[in-house]
Amino acid sequence: MIPILITGATEEERRQTAKAMASEFLGVAVDRLESQPDLQMIVPSPSITIAQVREMVSKLSRKPLATSVSLAIIYEANLATFEAQNALLKTLEEPFPSTRIILTSPNKDFLLPTVASRCLEVQVRSKTTVSENANFKQDSDLVEYLLLSPPERRLAKLDQITLSKPETLTLLTRVLLIAEQKLLSSKDINRQKMITLFIRAVNLARQHIAANVNIRLALASFLLSF
Repeated sequence: MIPILITGATEEERRQTAKAMASEFLGVAVDRLESQPDLQMIVPSPSITIAQVREMVSKLSRKPLATSVSLAIIYEANLATFEAQNALLKTLEEPFPSTRIILTSPNKDFLLPTVASRCLEVQVRSKTTVSENANFKQDSDLVEYLLLSPPERRLAKLDQITLSKPETLTLLTRVLLIAEQKLLSSKDINRQKMITLFIRAVNLARQHIAANVNIRLALASFLLSF
């Protein structure tokens, strides 16, 4: 079966959708999933490593123990390192006969194109809008400031950022969601081009930080790259 990529909504809503699908595949109730020997769940901490993916692939190659399906869920697969995503490619392209794989990500563009293209995307509509997030106004103002400011003023923002790796990745994810909204609502071609470059730069920064590149160096490169 083609691997499934769940996108959109919130992280928790993507997680619940993945669990609902897993429940259908395995024929068990959602509250019994974690005790199933034929289910693997990978959660970023704070990233997903190549070792985790290799272990998952090894287990998927074995026959199911309690059901007819060996299932793996990779939560927030966009936080997998480059090496981890590349290690996943062959399994996504040629899954074992009894294998089912589910990935979640805020957006398919947060993954390597070679990974996203091998999956069937299922978009989840959020029950809450982004504008209801308490951080929306602050994040929106930050994105606008970065888009309109020259590189040296953007770089000055770096001294105000003292976040941990998970917090930085979360902030960048929120920034991406805001930027995508601005891109969709913009009618100006030049602004659209600028926001597109901004989105690419944020994506690259996220991938670098997930791959354990120094946070300040990754953010400095991001702030100077669009």
